[in-house]
Amino acid sequence: MIWKVSWPNLFGSDFFSSSYLFEITLGLVLIFFHRRSPKFNFKTSHLQFIVSSILVALFFSWFIERLNIKHPFIYLTSPFIQLVFVAPLLEELIYRYSWGSLSIKSGASKDKTVYITGIIFALSHLPAIFYLGRDYYLFFALQFVYTFILGIICGRAFVDEDSLLTPVLSHMAFNFTFYFILF
Repeated sequence: MIWKVSWPNLFGSDFFSSSYLFEITLGLVLIFFHRRSPKFNFKTSHLQFIVSSILVALFFSWFIERLNIKHPFIYLTSPFIQLVFVAPLLEELIYRYSWGSLSIKSGASKDKTVYITGIIFALSHLPAIFYLGRDYYLFFALQFVYTFILGIICGRAFVDEDSLLTPVLSHMAFNFTFYFILF
């Protein structure tokens, strides 16, 4: 997610995407309202989610690379840290823990929660399309698809385990694979 707030103008550095300010704030607010800390349990039987994430990343990153589709990740100052560590932690806290818990608490089934968080996660990656230009339209169309699939994988891991660890590790594995192929 990229918002029209310039991070360097606010904090004098472009190390973090400006969307992190929004995600950190939203995450803290939602944790406060949940009044429970996220769990970080891991079951070895859930390695399937991590492997699935890697396979999806391999397919989409290969596709983007093979077709020479222009991607905006080249503009990140520290793409490895941002893509592999910061984004997965913040995004899983927001989309799985916060939105997922809220969905379940409001009476939605686990399956519905998986799809709700998946679509919100995919939509959250679209705002940059409004100011990055037509050169990136194809990338954003693909990104919507792969973030929705990743959101479903991470959402299923979250509702099956009631833990953030597997979704975070799956997201990290996905982004690491993406990073490895595109950079």
